[in-house]
Order: sequence, then C-alpha cells, then structure tokens
Amino acid sequence: MLDIQTLIAGLIVLGALAYAVTLIRKKVRAFSPKKSCGDDCGCGSNSKKAVQ
Repeated sequence: MLDIQTLIAGLIVLGALAYAVTLIRKKVRAFSPKKSCGDDCGCGSNSKKAVQ
C-alpha cells in the first residue's frame, strides 16, 4: 500500500503536469489562426499597419 509521502508526492507531480499542459494549451491557442482580427493586427488589407 502507498504511504502518505508517496501519495502527496504523486499529487504534486500530477498538479505540476496539469499546470504545464494548461500553459502549453494557452501558447498553442495564442499562435493558432483567429476567426477574426482587429483593424491593427497587421493581417487586414485595409489596415494602415498591414504587413506587406
């Protein structure tokens, strides 16, 4: 049977993994294409700041 220290260490490791997955999801979502963009994001052709 597991002792209490092993159980606590496992919970800490699981929490750290969940936190890392959350950060990775946020980074991936930030770099994914957006459905719409603002006027100054650089992707619209009518934007004054459009990337050419």
